[in-house]
Amino acid sequence: MIMKMTTMATSRRSRRITKTTGFAGRGCIGRRADGSRSDASTATAGRGRFSLRSLAVLFLTTVPIIGVRGASAADLEDVVSCWGNDSFDQCTIPNVAVRSAGSIVDVSAGHFHTVLLSEDGSVICWGQNSDGQCDVPDDAGMPDNPVVDVAAGRRHSIALLSDGSVVCWGRNADGQCDVPSGIGGPMNPVIRVEAGRDHSLAVLADGSVACWGDEGLGRCDVPDGVGTPSNQVLAVAGGGYHTVALMQDGTVSCWGYNNRGQCDPPPGLGSEGAAVIGVTAGRFHSVALLDDGSIVCWGQNSNGECDVPPGVGTPGNPAVHVDATELDNIAVLADGTVASWGQNDFGQGDVPCDIGIPENLVALAGMGANHAVAVLGDLRSVCRTDLDGDCQVSGSDLGVLFGQWGECVDCDADLDGNGVVDGADLGALFGAWGPCVWP
Repeated sequence: MIMKMTTMATSRRSRRITKTTGFAGRGCIGRRADGSRSDASTATAGRGRFSLRSLAVLFLTTVPIIGVRGASAADLEDVVSCWGNDSFDQCTIPNVAVRSAGSIVDVSAGHFHTVLLSEDGSVICWGQNSDGQCDVPDDAGMPDNPVVDVAAGRRHSIALLSDGSVVCWGRNADGQCDVPSGIGGPMNPVIRVEAGRDHSLAVLADGSVACWGDEGLGRCDVPDGVGTPSNQVLAVAGGGYHTVALMQDGTVSCWGYNNRGQCDPPPGLGSEGAAVIGVTAGRFHSVALLDDGSIVCWGQNSNGECDVPPGVGTPGNPAVHVDATELDNIAVLADGTVASWGQNDFGQGDVPCDIGIPENLVALAGMGANHAVAVLGDLRSVCRTDLDGDCQVSGSDLGVLFGQWGECVDCDADLDGNGVVDGADLGALFGAWGPCVWP
């Protein structure tokens, strides 16, 4: 079934969102969840999420601490969380039914829209739709040719189909949705798609890379020797105005705008010590994920986008998934927690207190311009008496309750579900006073 979503009503909006305006985002990568070392033939990477659906499923099914309920149906808001800027409803999760917690296998956040891939090969999109970036085409996700990879640019979206062809929709002012002839299909199948700000990327089965769209500042000028039979590309990442590639020999290649050193990888990266298994890119910075779970960043750091927090990507808690935006980054760690660093101008770096806890472990995450999206490994556990989202029941929750006092339809403060916020709900709140006790 093809999901066509723009702005849709929800039964419960994700907390910690900001209604205002914002800016941009780009990139994502992943590593083996069991911490084992990967050689060049098994390295993985990508722009807007864990990248290939099979790899995302591998992650979901090999991290022992993340449970996946495979039987029960769920609402999308029960398995996805979003925070940060919501000015274009990019954090207003649509009221869509999904098969289970593990049925979302890929996530990519554009500047102001979000794209999800379901295990059945269908695409769910919501948020800004000014250029049709959320108008999923009918041929993206047919039962006989499902989608296996998705990517989101500033105002365009890309899908890779199981037959190796590419479908693109949304803004096309720079040709970012004009897939070049001869790219994709049985003769020259694409194995991965990625999106930069206004350019699109594809890795082909022969190890070459194709780029189209805005070619300014050299972002589509693939260097000689990159993507050849002797030096194949395993993965690419589109930044604001540059492109980063992971090569078969484990090194990193970069081309395009280099005003902040975003195309100057640290000496020895990938050739000395731990191997690079993924790359991602922001507006003026680049990020590599190594097979020991550590994260390396280079380029602009004026917003802290290259200041990886202490304890993130350490031997005791390696990173398994990283996504870079224009000025922010988000990482999922092996224990199911989430870390974010960078500009954080709209709260996109303020991970909600109920995300990444033992009751709500994270499997995948994506960072947009100024919103963040997390896919949970299991159905969300909710502390219903926490009405203001701070993971404790206190006086501020009383304010919410009294603000909804009386007859109320689908109100958070109607704890007993009888359609009225009254003394019984007040008693339930006092009975749960203090830190949240999770189910």
